[in-house]
Amino acid sequence: MNIWVLLLHPRTDQEGIYTLQVQGENVVVSFEEEDDAVRCADYLAAQDFSTLQPEAIAQDEIEEFCEAAGYRLMVVPAGELFVPPEQNLERTDYDLQQDTVPEADQTGEAFLIEQMRRRLENLL
Repeated sequence: MNIWVLLLHPRTDQEGIYTLQVQGENVVVSFEEEDDAVRCADYLAAQDFSTLQPEAIAQDEIEEFCEAAGYRLMVVPAGELFVPPEQNLERTDYDLQQDTVPEADQTGEAFLIEQMRRRLENLL
């Protein structure tokens, strides 16, 4: 079964995934329906958040990614309204990573994201 996630800079070297921080834990937000993912991305754009692109991914693959990265997965049921927090982080983990991880360094989260990107491309 496919679910929808929100990606930042999809299919680039700077690809990232939208997460929330809940009690110090990163939570990947996903949706059962594309329309709900689009609505959330539009809501975030209205809050001056970076442009996010909804992308379909196999649920078992995103669960594997979350487990490897130490993230939790939240799946928003179809038709359920998800309202992101009104306040965004000043500097996201993604921003911090871009400042500290050399582009050639493929370790940790950057490596996992690159693996996920390649898997997604292979599905097409």
